[in-house]
Amino acid sequence: MENWLIHLGLSFTLSKLLPYIFFALTGVLLAWFLAKRFTKKWIKGLLFVTLPCAFFGIYFAIHPIYEGDFANESYTAETNLPFPSSTTLSVISLPHCPYCKESTKSMKILAKRGVKVEYLIISEEKKDSMNYAKLTGSKITCRLISRKFKLLALTRGSFPTFVLSNKHKVLKVWNNDQFGVLAKDEVCKFF
Repeated sequence: MENWLIHLGLSFTLSKLLPYIFFALTGVLLAWFLAKRFTKKWIKGLLFVTLPCAFFGIYFAIHPIYEGDFANESYTAETNLPFPSSTTLSVISLPHCPYCKESTKSMKILAKRGVKVEYLIISEEKKDSMNYAKLTGSKITCRLISRKFKLLALTRGSFPTFVLSNKHKVLKVWNNDQFGVLAKDEVCKFF
């Protein structure tokens, strides 16, 4: 449901929240419909407590909210890594990092919304760049970066790291746990 709402053009935050609200309201409506059939107040009360909680709980069990889902905890850092002159969201990645590869799904959505996204893969192997290019599609550029750049201050050892830059300068940096739906919505406002 969340992906469907994102593809409809809703913000990442609304797309994350609306399904939970929808299922809780569905439970309330069902409780209201069923409560008409009972005369005892305790049964009605029980319906209005259990059904919304049950519907919300079932959706939550299938699609849990993780700690970083609503995060937007950016930081700034200095680096000698060359960033583009235009506003760009760069994703610093490792070649075989499963979290880095998983991030391509949300980056493709951001790219469709007009965000200029590039993947910077820490590797010397051209095949690593080509593997990411297959995952990201044609709207996202992928390039290799050398290990010679001082990246520890920028990435803090966490991958993927998302870097918003403009005019060759770093504006904001997020690690994977800090780049939730609020951060994605903030990035969209820059484009």
